[in-house]
Amino acid sequence: MFIKYDEYELNNFFEKEPISIGNVSSGEFIYSYMDCDFKLVMTVLVYEQIVSIAISYCKKTICNIKIAGIDRIESGDDALYIYTNENKVYVLKKKPIVGLIQE
Repeated sequence: MFIKYDEYELNNFFEKEPISIGNVSSGEFIYSYMDCDFKLVMTVLVYEQIVSIAISYCKKTICNIKIAGIDRIESGDDALYIYTNENKVYVLKKKPIVGLIQE
């Protein structure tokens, strides 16, 4: 299995292309976004179905979470929706401030 996602949607949300960890075909990517003193880093391990999210403010960690069993990532309403195999949904927003919500 692997995480289903649209590369263009992720690039659009983070406003730039990811950094590949190792070989591009390994499916391991780091996406990042900065706004004022907020920093958001999302690591996607496509084939392991794992997403790690770190949010910091003024270089101090606010949130650091590793989510396993990711089925798909979709975008909409200026947010990313991360769906797990267990029917959990995580919403990643960058406006008005960077945040992560579990629905």
